[in-house]
Amino acid sequence: MELRELHYFVTVVECQSMSKAARKLFVTQPTLSWNIRNLEEHFKTELVIRTNKGIIVSKAGKLLYTSAKKILNSIKTLDEKMLDFTSNNPRTINLGIAPFSSALFVNAVQHFNEHNPQFNIDTYKRGSCELQDMILDNDTLDLAIVSGPVDTSKFRAKLLEFEHSYFDIGIALRNDHPLASKRFLTLENLKDEELVTLSKDCSLYMMLESRLEALKLECPIVFKGEEWTPLFEHISEHNTVGILPYTTSEIVNELGIKWVKLEDEKIKRLENYLIANKDKNRLSFFDVFDALLNSLVEGNS
Repeated sequence: MELRELHYFVTVVECQSMSKAARKLFVTQPTLSWNIRNLEEHFKTELVIRTNKGIIVSKAGKLLYTSAKKILNSIKTLDEKMLDFTSNNPRTINLGIAPFSSALFVNAVQHFNEHNPQFNIDTYKRGSCELQDMILDNDTLDLAIVSGPVDTSKFRAKLLEFEHSYFDIGIALRNDHPLASKRFLTLENLKDEELVTLSKDCSLYMMLESRLEALKLECPIVFKGEEWTPLFEHISEHNTVGILPYTTSEIVNELGIKWVKLEDEKIKRLENYLIANKDKNRLSFFDVFDALLNSLVEGNS
């Protein structure tokens, strides 16, 4: 049994609905249901009865709710006391963040610094693959926001599922490219094209390389980068084809670039995760930052 499961259960009881609780917690409904089932298996009894009109809390569930509420309130009080105690000596959080993810979460970092004087965030910008290695291999980073996929056997990982926390993957071409008139394209349609994508340290490169190999396509990746401007300039100057996170950046219009939908079952979206090393004692940092991201989204919704 984990504190997270108790927190989820209390929220379900107070919302009287699995779907409402999932939205409040910023998790998917299957994830929430899985955590509730874990509690029921742990206590070997049914805690909530699911109906078409919502949920009914069983007698055992009511008992657990009362006790869990006290436990969570006690932990919250303890956290507040300890944070007050350490506020005169700010603790540094070393946060790695992928370049294309940084724009999505810059407000979260700023908000955190303003409302948590007991902590100080130092940020490091690297590609997602390099950040994952840094989390595993040394003591440079406490946390990282990376683009997936993430191996959950190695990391404690939180998929960031709220609005604007991910990038759709699209195909960027010059307006006069022969394929620019298509509504959508597959990777097979690009078999004779030279490709542009993110650098090798970014997860999209690994995804694309693996997918091309699986489809037995020999499209050369002729240019890689981590900044919008050189990527789109290469497409414009050399009439290459970009497999990139979708953006409405002004440079797209300035250079006459058009987006076409990519139809591929494996490369659809670049999702972002908050990760920490499972084997290191940094979970308190993870919980604090995870709570910040959720509260920030809730405040802006």
